[in-house]
Amino acid sequence: MNQLTIGMAIFFLLINALIANSAVSPGRTEYMQAIKEARMDIWKELSTNNGSSATVAIMDDGQIVYSEQFGMRSREKSLPVDRETQFNIGSISKIFTAAAMLHLVDQGKVELDAPVTKYLANFRMADKRYQDITVRMLLNHTSGLPGSNMRNAFGSRENPNYIDETLAYLAGNRLKHEPGLVSVYCNDGLTVAEAVIEQVSGMSYAKYLRQQIYEPLRMGQSSCSFKAGNENIAQVYEQTGLPMPPEYVSALATGGISATAEDLCRFSTVLYSNKLLSTASIEEFSKAQYGLETAVGERTFLNFGLGWDSVQMRKFAEQGITALGKSGGTTAFSSHILVVPEEKLTVALLFAGAGIDATSVTEKVMQALLEGKKKVTEKKMIFLPPGRAVIPSSILALAGIYASSNAIMKLNFDLDSNMLETSSWDGEQFVPADSSQYKEDAYFHSENGNKYWLKPYGELNYLLLAVGENYVSHIVTAESIAKSDSSWTGSAFARKLWVFRNATNYDFIEDLAETGQIPELPGYIFFDGNNMMLLKLESESSAGMSMQYARDLFAIQLEEAGGEQWLKTGNFIYSEADKVSSLPIAGETVSLGTAGLNEWRKTDKQAIFSCAIPSDGRVMIFSQDKQPIFDSLESTAMPIVVGGGSFISFIGTAGDDFVVTLTY
Repeated sequence: MNQLTIGMAIFFLLINALIANSAVSPGRTEYMQAIKEARMDIWKELSTNNGSSATVAIMDDGQIVYSEQFGMRSREKSLPVDRETQFNIGSISKIFTAAAMLHLVDQGKVELDAPVTKYLANFRMADKRYQDITVRMLLNHTSGLPGSNMRNAFGSRENPNYIDETLAYLAGNRLKHEPGLVSVYCNDGLTVAEAVIEQVSGMSYAKYLRQQIYEPLRMGQSSCSFKAGNENIAQVYEQTGLPMPPEYVSALATGGISATAEDLCRFSTVLYSNKLLSTASIEEFSKAQYGLETAVGERTFLNFGLGWDSVQMRKFAEQGITALGKSGGTTAFSSHILVVPEEKLTVALLFAGAGIDATSVTEKVMQALLEGKKKVTEKKMIFLPPGRAVIPSSILALAGIYASSNAIMKLNFDLDSNMLETSSWDGEQFVPADSSQYKEDAYFHSENGNKYWLKPYGELNYLLLAVGENYVSHIVTAESIAKSDSSWTGSAFARKLWVFRNATNYDFIEDLAETGQIPELPGYIFFDGNNMMLLKLESESSAGMSMQYARDLFAIQLEEAGGEQWLKTGNFIYSEADKVSSLPIAGETVSLGTAGLNEWRKTDKQAIFSCAIPSDGRVMIFSQDKQPIFDSLESTAMPIVVGGGSFISFIGTAGDDFVVTLTY
């Protein structure tokens, strides 16, 4: 073989290797605009949003026509992401749970409209309405369950007891609305569905998915949590450049599956083939089914299906295309899948990095794909912005205090500027948050580009976010707060800081919390942990859910323990921060008691902190303003400088000793 022949052979081998690595179907120009869009937008997100890596795939009629990976799965070892690198898919897991349930329906083992109690004898709540919750309601977010059991759901290892802990947590809780009435995103519904699947099938959720879904669909890189012993996982990095511990999501059915973009594409074939589900179940899986009061009498933007965020994505519906979408977000990953069953097209995108807008990128790639295949024409429409208008008196009457999943807000009107002025409660006062101008289209246009609408409905008023070029779809973003006629003052909750006492050495969700009163809202208190939450007093020592259109709600209860007050919410336990003792100048050996609850100390002034940590122990440090500044789960680099007024948490098992040294 001469040198020219050898050179040509090497050239073609390299070309074939590149094609195999990126899985681009050669000679298919119809995909090139979508590929270009994917590359540009993914690199933009990775460069501007602290993402570590990404993987994307496009499927056309059951064939992967494009697959590409971006970034390193391990910076330390200089290992790039490849087609078999596992990413956590977050809430995309919900559509797997729905498919598994429909698979059981096809076997005659489950009825969607049967009560959950028919299959799950140990499911109960402190609210008799729980008996009306059906299997369908668990999957389409209409169950009325409070929201999300976050304790030990996200961590550096798996929590095998998560289902039992969630059922125990629910047993002491009430519903936030009548079952079937409203679709409010609810993680716990899918966890209860996971329990149903295990009870009915007689096997674990993970095993059922492996045998009945992954294997039949040739999803070789999919598993509940990362595959045991697998080192080919996408590592996530902090802004400091330090690697985060691998993230294990124990809420498997609601967000705990790990996969690749190509495997997600393979899963999507269940929507247009009978590989897994019957025709009747495919129809159930593809249709909109949500509570009729989801948008208080308006057309809802979120066309929830079984597990899906939307079975008719607005952008594509306006072009005559039915697209189903599901996003996913965890403490470390962001993801999205978009499927057009009639055209047998799928785009799947996974990012290692939290809070990345995977949805917008996936929509752009699908749009380019549909245009490249001549299924739609490029749509460029220009609308004249509406002019200013006078705010009607009927709307002016809707001023007041509203609440949402993460904010308590006051809505006022400025007639001189024709503006809706929004202020948010920061724990001490209402501070300006947003301004929106009223215009001829009867909507308030926010400075950040959103469009709002105030509407009375039933006994309350609602703030809706208007979506779409014609504003025909809406999302309830806040609801007015009904006046309380109780005589309870909530003084036991007045302006208190609380420290978390039953933390584990692997849980990612660890926070200080504050409670307090709001002078303008007698009968209510606030709880500021991960989010600012409004609760309605039920006694001087307890408060419950105050909304039905908000996700991830809870109730709280004060109890006496060891001569001090403890606060319990769900299965979280807090104690009073002002009872935390200061570290002595010379340091201290901090010992965990027989109950194994974590201990807390505080620093009186700035110092250099060092600590000998037991093998299964953990130390977390929070600044005076409650911000986490150190976690030995992520870094063992000590000594470190801690400011005065810092709080230090020592986490481990009963009898553990932490030897602390302070230098001033």
